[in-house]
Amino acid sequence: MNSNSSKSADAVHIPLITMLKKGWKLAEIGYCNKDKRYRRKQQWKIFYHILISPKFASKWFNILKSDDLSLIFKYRPTLYIKPFRVYMSIRWDNAKKIKVIEDTYRFILQQSQAFFFFITESKIPIAHLPLSDDYEGFITLEYDYRYRKEGELVMAFTCEQLGGDIAACAFSFEKIDTNWICRIGCVQGQKRNDSTYSVKTAQKMLHGLRPKALVVFAVQEFVRKFGFVALYGTGDSIQAYRRKHAIYIPIIHDIHFDYNSLWDQLGGHPFKNGWYELPLTMERKDIKEFKTSKRALHRRQYEMLDNLSQQIGDEVSKLKG
Repeated sequence: MNSNSSKSADAVHIPLITMLKKGWKLAEIGYCNKDKRYRRKQQWKIFYHILISPKFASKWFNILKSDDLSLIFKYRPTLYIKPFRVYMSIRWDNAKKIKVIEDTYRFILQQSQAFFFFITESKIPIAHLPLSDDYEGFITLEYDYRYRKEGELVMAFTCEQLGGDIAACAFSFEKIDTNWICRIGCVQGQKRNDSTYSVKTAQKMLHGLRPKALVVFAVQEFVRKFGFVALYGTGDSIQAYRRKHAIYIPIIHDIHFDYNSLWDQLGGHPFKNGWYELPLTMERKDIKEFKTSKRALHRRQYEMLDNLSQQIGDEVSKLKG
């Protein structure tokens, strides 16, 4: 991906009428699999965004025409609307959103053809977790439209015997100077009527490790083995869900999950602009620090994590350019 694509896009101005027609068409293509009413709603949304931010719309539409992003757009047809909406942090301006989106796909396109399957197939197997004789779990790297505002990639933990999706972690990449960093936009659990049972059962089979901690661990291992220098998670104050509604009413729209507490438990600490800096390696207690009755459990958990780390390392070797 051309690193100067954002700068060069500023130099080409697209007439307003042309942009409105373009946006209308992009929404028609992006939501062609939806019913007419929903598709029309999306068309009016991009119409509105173009009218209130014509200069930005002109810049972004030019960037979308670049060789690399046009290739991505072929498989991600709703990409056109992404920087107009909240993305990862409610404090990010349009320039920051574009940078992280471009950087993420630039990184992917610099890797092997195997990583490009993430774009074309939307899912790459990362690891297999035998949970018991009758249950097996999988870690996959995916694109999931449900997390479109929280990141470009999703690390998911699934178990068909427990209902499918158990936990997922959405994230994106950013290049700072010559180094790569990873930003986690959300960590979510299963949304089903029996989710409490499924999550508790999964945690028991994971030797006491919570499924949400598992997917964060998978991201830690994944980016660390790729040579990333830092990992950050969104704090509660900047979560994208705070801008998912035109009028944000905390008592109605707040999610019942404490991200700050999660990051604290995983060894993170507050960083700049509402982010938490997370360790690139999961912190582990010495086995001797646990009660005697719990040592066997945690020993099995650590062995499981070591095996998972090895599998992730093997997959990263295949994905590297």
